[in-house]
Parts: sequence; C-alpha cells; structure tokens
Amino acid sequence: MPTFRLNGHDVAITGEGSLLDALRGELGLTTVKDGCSPQGQCGCCTVLIDGQPRVSCVTAARRALGRSVTTPEGLPAAAHRLAQAFDATGASQCGFCSAGIVTRLTPLVEAGTTDRDAIGRALAAHSCRCTGWQPIIDAVAMAASGAPIEARDPDAAARQAELEGGVAQRSGATVALGGLRYAADQVPAGARYLHPNGQLVESRREARAGSVPGRNSTLPLSYPCPAPEGTLRLETTYCDPAALEPDAAVASPSELLARPASNGGAFGASSMAVTEDAQRMARSTGEVVAAVWSREQVVAHGTRRPPLGISLDPDGQGTVVVPSTLEVTDRSALEAALVAAYPDVEVAVAAATGPTVSFAHRGTPFVELEVVATALGHRDQVRLPITVRHGAATVTLTTTGAIAVEVRPGQIWCAATLTSYVCGAVHQGLSWVLSEGVAIDATGAQADVTIRSFGVLPAKAMPEVRVELSSSDEPARPVSRSVLIATAAAVWLAEGLPLRWPTRTPGSLSLPLWICEDA
Repeated sequence: MPTFRLNGHDVAITGEGSLLDALRGELGLTTVKDGCSPQGQCGCCTVLIDGQPRVSCVTAARRALGRSVTTPEGLPAAAHRLAQAFDATGASQCGFCSAGIVTRLTPLVEAGTTDRDAIGRALAAHSCRCTGWQPIIDAVAMAASGAPIEARDPDAAARQAELEGGVAQRSGATVALGGLRYAADQVPAGARYLHPNGQLVESRREARAGSVPGRNSTLPLSYPCPAPEGTLRLETTYCDPAALEPDAAVASPSELLARPASNGGAFGASSMAVTEDAQRMARSTGEVVAAVWSREQVVAHGTRRPPLGISLDPDGQGTVVVPSTLEVTDRSALEAALVAAYPDVEVAVAAATGPTVSFAHRGTPFVELEVVATALGHRDQVRLPITVRHGAATVTLTTTGAIAVEVRPGQIWCAATLTSYVCGAVHQGLSWVLSEGVAIDATGAQADVTIRSFGVLPAKAMPEVRVELSSSDEPARPVSRSVLIATAAAVWLAEGLPLRWPTRTPGSLSLPLWICEDA
C-alpha cells in the first residue's frame, strides 16, 4: 500500500478519497475535525503538509503520498503553549474549530507575532462561531509573548459556560488540540453509516458518496415579513445558525450512544432529526448505526433563524410579523409568551414560502424586539461614541473603531470564560446587523449552503473588543444576551436605523466598521 510520513512515522493508506477520509477513516485520527467537507471553507480539518497548512477535506489523499503530514498529535511545543493560551483566554468554547486554528497559527507563535492584522489574515481560512475572534487573537499574543500562562479552573469554567450558554462545557488545552470527541468521533468499530438514500454503508466516505459541494448563490435576500407602519420598523431575513459541528448521532438498538452538540456552543441549534434517524435505523436492523449529516444535509434538514417584521412605538404598542412557515404549535406558544412579556405587542402572520425555521435560536423573536425597543430609546445618539445600555451590559462604539463593553454579572466564577461569551455576543450582534443572511430559491429551499455564504463576520473584519467585568456580591446572572442586544442596537444606530438587516454585503466590510469622528 502507498505510504506517507504521519507525525514522524510511516503509515500506509489506500490513497482513495480525501486526506481527511484517510486520517479519520483509515487511521482513526479524530483530532482532525470534519465541519464542512467537501467544501473546504471552515478550516476545522487543517493539517500541515511538508510544514504548510492545508485543508485536508479538499486535499486528495494521493497528494500526501511520499510527503510529511502533521496533525495536532505531532505539532511542536509552540502549539502546546498556544493550546494552553487558548484555555487561559477562553478561545475554545465548544472547541470544534480550535485544533485547526491552533495548527495554522502555531508558526505565528514560533515567530513571536502579535500583530492583529497578521493574525486576522492567517484566520481567513477559518470560521469560529462561538468566541468572536478576540479571545483567539489574545491567545496568540499571550503564547507569543513568553509570559506565564495560567489555566482556567475547569469546574468554574464549566459553571460559567452553563450560566451563559446552557451547557457545562469541558475546557482545557486538550480541547484546543482536538482531543474532545464529538458525536462523529465516537463511532465504534463495526458500526455502519446511514447514507442519505436510507441505505447502510460501511464507512463515512461511502456515506458521503455522490454528495456535491454546495455553492454560493447570486440570488438576493428575501424579506417575506413586512413591518407595519410604526415609529421604528425592522425587517430581517433568513439566517443560518452556522454551527461548525455537523449534526451527528450514534445509536445501538437499545440506546443512544452519542448525540450532537454535546459540548454546547453559543449559537447552534442542532436538529433532533439526525438522532431520530440513527435510533430508528438501529432498532430496525439490530445494528449500531451512525448518522452523520454533511454540511449540505445540515442546511437541507436543519432550521434557520426566521425572517421577522417588527414595528414598535414609544408607548410599547407594536407588531411582530412571523412567517406562515412556522409550525402552528410553535406559533401558539410564541403568541402566549409574547402576550405575557409584551402585552401591547401583537403577532401577525405573513404568507411565506421558505425553508424550516425555528424560534429555538437564541431568543428569537424576543431579542429582535428588544433590539428595536433599545434603539428606540437611543435615537438621539447620532454621533460617536455611541453608548447603549441593556440590562447588565453597556456597549460603546468608540471613535477609534474598537468596541468597549462593560458588564455587571454579579458574582464571577470564571472571568476568561465570561469574557469569551461576551466577545462572542458582540460578534453575533455585529455580524447579524451588518452581513448575515442566506438566499432562498423559488422552491423555498436555502440556496446559499456554504459556510462562507452565510455572511458570518470573518476575523479580518472584526474590530477590537475591550471587555470590563464589574463583579459584585450579587448572585451570578447571565449577561451575554444583554451584550448581544446592546451591540446590535448600537451598530444599527451607527448605520442610521435602516429598515432591513443585513445593512451591508460581506464584501463591503472593512475596518473600521463605522465612520470615526470626534465626540
């Protein structure tokens, strides 16, 4: 069999499929994660080939033959120091993207690079949905500086993450190096894979056979929920949650062995359908079955953040328009919740033809409604700096282009974890208002299916985020939702409160994101 050198040792492979197939399927290396294959757009499967970073899901296995391949297991000491810095700064939350990023950024640490622009350029091949990039940039600077690195208390970090995101996340340098096993990493020997056509096959590569990488469309975004007349109006479009860990599940005839999103993540909302698929097939065949969705399957079968139309007056009177594609049961629950929280806001329904939507995505539609209400109360702010307060958070768009955030969370269990969640919330607020959205085709299906077509703000377009934590003896309370609302309201104000989000196209984003002027 043909061979290549893997982490200093000669190994044999068939030479078929992608290098990612060989590493994960033939050689069992699960530190190299599969987030979007065969798109080559998320960076989670990055390895070094003859010392140069390569995305292994779009690298043919035969191209590695006779060459040297390095995965996280074989990275030099600088990578382990960077992984420790990832832990110290909270640069890993769910951790799915971290190993690929550490692999690419290790040469910057070895070179002592701390320049933000250089780090942003290196991260162009990667996506991170949780941390908002700032903790990653801080981790590189920490690792490159040679300063001592102090690990987080894993119990305190888990407790803080659970408060903010609902899941007690595991942390540590091992997570940053890909050592955490997600559902698709836990497929036992002898298990069979479920192909999209409903047949069982022997390997993940066979299960993906026939799949074609999705492409970006040129279709315009759609706004099916028009906002009625009111003092302040907002119309949003469909947004993909853009979670990097694809939905996956492993089941035996008697139990569920692995489920998606086991280490959380601040933004994804996994579909239970993949779990049901694995369990149903395992019960019917009596075998252990792995259902691992491709990125295209995640888009086709998962749910999106719904388009909305919101109209609000200063006295609290208003309307939230939802699409008719929302399930009736979900609509009834939404109406009841809105009546309880906002008695003067009505729910209206607009006819829509579109993909599956869900109100499970981070506070929908209450977050949008709070953004409109918050912006309504700050309409007099027309010059920088723009400062917006919501709950326990204060967000300021500064005249230098940076974002300053002060939060008052009460008791703090882990400052690094909390800071990471705050930065992630700032990133979503910016990204959401400025650039996120996916096009829908004439059949109602999502036409934009690649990671980069979702409009998520990349590292090179992310301004510096400065976080100040003001602790107290009060009980600990979550703050990232308030940070998200205050950030979105502040950016929307800076954009001039246009009717529709996103306000720009991804290609038009450059730093600083708002015009700087004297206060």
